[in-house]
Amino acid sequence: MRVLSKVLRAFSAHCEVSILATKTSAYGMTECVGSKRSEALQLLNDEYVVMRTTEGCDLSLIGLSCGEDTIEITSNTVDSQQKKGYNSLLRAAAVMIAYVEKKPLRSEIANAWSAYALLKSFQVTFIRPDGNKIVYSAPLTKEEAMEAKRDSNKGKIFVRPTIVNLDLAIQLFTRGVRALKCARA
Repeated sequence: MRVLSKVLRAFSAHCEVSILATKTSAYGMTECVGSKRSEALQLLNDEYVVMRTTEGCDLSLIGLSCGEDTIEITSNTVDSQQKKGYNSLLRAAAVMIAYVEKKPLRSEIANAWSAYALLKSFQVTFIRPDGNKIVYSAPLTKEEAMEAKRDSNKGKIFVRPTIVNLDLAIQLFTRGVRALKCARA
């Protein structure tokens, strides 16, 4: 986690406020808009990886719950920091963690855009609400992922702990860090 935090801080050094990452087991999100701070949605997980500013304002988080066979992932980005790629960076970090733990990453699909992001980024197994299983041996194109996300409501997606997914996660993380957008102060 220290390396992740150092990378984020280095790539956000040009920003008004620097960004870092922390791992914690107790968490409540704080959203900052200007000088106003407010509590944001909380997720219930075992551990969290949180991106926040050095001033203590939260940007995005992923929650990780380690089961016997899988690691469940949930995520949230505060409204004022949407569309900056923070969640993609954290998702890539979660795939790397799952690879090290040798467990699939499991996502109970809460919205179609979360499904889209996983489908276009990784080798996944998609279990539809009717129980049908679809195994994708490669990430889907944007068009294929858009089509597949329509069927994803209430399904489950598993990102398998393969070397290919590790490589994809590293590439996604590297691209994301290079394109890191500054958080609003």
